[in-house]
This record gives sequence, structure tokens and C-alpha cells, in this order.
Amino acid sequence: MHLNLLAKNLDRPGVNLSLEEQHIERYISKHHPYLMKDITFGNMAEQIGVSRNCLSNYMKKKGVNFEEFINVKRILFSQNIIKERAYHDMTLDMLAKQSGFMDRKSFISSFKKHTGYNPTDYIKHFF
Repeated sequence: MHLNLLAKNLDRPGVNLSLEEQHIERYISKHHPYLMKDITFGNMAEQIGVSRNCLSNYMKKKGVNFEEFINVKRILFSQNIIKERAYHDMTLDMLAKQSGFMDRKSFISSFKKHTGYNPTDYIKHFF
């Protein structure tokens, strides 16, 4: 079974994207704005340097709304921490906060929603 259980294609570069949308992907990949706990749609568009309309079209192409986009990117980020085994000295609270979540409860809920596992079971099952 594949270690990344997310069904969304948010971890792979998109095809058929405009130059602005390619810029969005590069910026997100390099700067990880989804890790900011207070990120909003408007300030994310502003940080990236694109219009809100452009960011909205990008997310529509990805098949997600803003909240789902942020949560999926955060889960992918946490999965990378787990995959790199950088979590050994971390509590779930620490992993949640490092991945951009406000608290452990929202992290566990989102992780389970998008992977089918809670983080502890995911680690035990795959690592």
C-alpha cells in the first residue's frame, strides 16, 4: 500500500496549468504558506502575488476548496516528517503544531479524514 494515502493530487505538479498557476505551485512548494496557523485565502493570494481569482481557479483545477487545500497540504507535510522519521522525539501535539494545525484534536481529525488512519496507527502500520 502506498504510504501517502491522500486521494488528492496536491503533492504532484499539475499539468495544463497557466504560468500564474505554475508560479502558485512553485511558491507553495518553496514557502509552505499552509503552515501558517492564521492563513486566509486573501493573504495567501497576496503572499503568492496573484489575484484571488487566479488562486481560486487553481484550487478549482485541483478539485478542492481553500480549507481542504490547506488541510491536505498540512497532512502531506506531516506525512513527510513521519516518512523522514523526524518525529521520534515529537509528541502528537508537536507534530500537529509543526504541520500548521492549531491543536492535536484538529490534526488527528484531519489526518484520519484524509488517510483513513489516526497518526499513531499510521506510524505503527507503515513504520
